[in-house]
Amino acid sequence: MADCRFFLLGRFSALADARSIDLPCGPARTLFKILLTLPGARTTDLVRWLGSPRAGPAYSVELVHSIAARLCQSLAVQCGEVQISHAGGQFALHLPADAWVDLKAMRAWTRIGTERETGGDVPGALAAYQEAECLFLGDLLEEEGNAGWVLAVRREVRAEYVEILSAMARCWRMFGNTGYADGFQAKARAMAPGF
Repeated sequence: MADCRFFLLGRFSALADARSIDLPCGPARTLFKILLTLPGARTTDLVRWLGSPRAGPAYSVELVHSIAARLCQSLAVQCGEVQISHAGGQFALHLPADAWVDLKAMRAWTRIGTERETGGDVPGALAAYQEAECLFLGDLLEEEGNAGWVLAVRREVRAEYVEILSAMARCWRMFGNTGYADGFQAKARAMAPGF
């Protein structure tokens, strides 16, 4: 099966074997971004977020199901089985187990760094934090602008990135390299006001 990679940090992109995935435009693409970003999105929120002032009445739940089915068909051709389930008033995206999402990878590397730092493995922690830091290519889904569904998650991700930078500064300080430590701390302070 194809090596599927999804990038949410910075501008959105979806790749299968290093080639761009042909995703449907409009509501289907937006639905995919929402479900990648907000696992378990509530049906009522999706209906509201996928609505458009030009589209007239808000999308019905049935239309969200229809959009989800079209999206799954498109992705299945390029990435293998993709499912969108609906239960308990929530939609959830189920990608193949080997699909890679940059935001999930950043969070995983951050957890590894925290565990290593807590365990006293400062070199290992720094290496993990560096992996996490490299994945942050910009604010979450920059092309979505001030769309209501993305703002809270964008602030959360930015706070996580600031913490990664601060953790790197701590690690460099433990190594006695105050120059690097001060540089990462300054970068963290510069990012923090944008919350």
